[in-house]
Amino acid sequence: MGGLSTRRHFTFGLAAAAVPLASRLSFGQAKAVETAAHAAPIASIVPKRFTAFGGVRIDNYDWLRDREDPRVVSYLNAENAYAEERLEQIKPLVKELAAELKAREAQEDATVPTAYNGYIYERRFSQGAQYPYVVRRKDEHGAQEEIVLNVGELAAGHQQYQLGSWNVSPDNTRVAFAVDFTGGREFRIFVRTIATGETVDQGIDSASSDLVFAADSNTLFYVRNEPTTVRSYQIWRHRLGSNPNSDALIYEESDPTFELSIGLSGSRKFILLNISEERTSEIRYLPVNRPMDEFKVIEPRQQGVVYEVDHVGDQFYIRTNLDAPDFRLMSAPQATPAALYWKEIVPEQPGHHLSHFKAFETFVAVDVEDESGTTPRVPLWTTTKPISIRLQKYCASTLVAHCNRNASTTST
Repeated sequence: MGGLSTRRHFTFGLAAAAVPLASRLSFGQAKAVETAAHAAPIASIVPKRFTAFGGVRIDNYDWLRDREDPRVVSYLNAENAYAEERLEQIKPLVKELAAELKAREAQEDATVPTAYNGYIYERRFSQGAQYPYVVRRKDEHGAQEEIVLNVGELAAGHQQYQLGSWNVSPDNTRVAFAVDFTGGREFRIFVRTIATGETVDQGIDSASSDLVFAADSNTLFYVRNEPTTVRSYQIWRHRLGSNPNSDALIYEESDPTFELSIGLSGSRKFILLNISEERTSEIRYLPVNRPMDEFKVIEPRQQGVVYEVDHVGDQFYIRTNLDAPDFRLMSAPQATPAALYWKEIVPEQPGHHLSHFKAFETFVAVDVEDESGTTPRVPLWTTTKPISIRLQKYCASTLVAHCNRNASTTST
């Protein structure tokens, strides 16, 4: 289950307020705003020489990279003080704009109910809340609702609390979730018992937001970040209730241009490890019921070849630019998923970019982008030729993110 946005933000500054400010202040007042502030702080120039790729470059501001350096903290404090003083005279206008936007915003909100593993899940914002809460009920008539995560309660007492990904265990008893307490994309992973709210694991530090349960509901796979660059580069296996220091390192990506992510396939039979950079990718897979095995490679990385994978039924589905610059959709048997066995099911159309796909047990849906915009297409695999089905308009721009995520469904 993907990450949730846990705050409602309003961003204001001189640029955001420029048009209304000009209409509300006289020229003399505007000039006063311009001249009243002190001179802006200037970062010190500290040249540092870098040699790479056969060339040399000088970075005068590399010292700002160290967030713990007292000089960096002092400089940022000076920047914040300067911004506060410069914006002081237009703060009433900023507050007025914020109040107007908030008044126009829906004060209560909820996502579309989503079926998953025997339950119906929703994310809701209550009146005036900054954080959502996640609820569920059994997928049966008259089922009582229960809270999975009350993010507002969890965030109490914290200056920063951003909920990342969260996943419910296959036995439906626990929820694992990732939290960023600093805003620096450094997450901590927790596991709670849904029925009681008891925390099973107190937290795994220096993690990415990605996490996946194995089929036993007691094994958790997660991603760790490189300390200096926050690049996702390691996959670890954790046993619930054990000391994270005893966790097993499953995979480490040594190429600094590649990052890692993990997720569960649509069939919930495989954990998929995505290793990618901008123009090249590699996918590995692991059966969820064999967490002690090694991840297997679907197709070894080739420079310039991008592919992404899902699994539904007994087939892997692959969107790739292999011999298809605008991408095409392939399928492969579960037992032999390498490129040698890929079979084309949605061919490339030059000038029409196949940007997303979502596989279900009886059909597959794709987004196709061209100069006119994004068009969703749904070929139905029947005994005759595929036919196309027109989707609801609201699914057109982000089909994968917003349509039904239950692979056994018969509709989007």
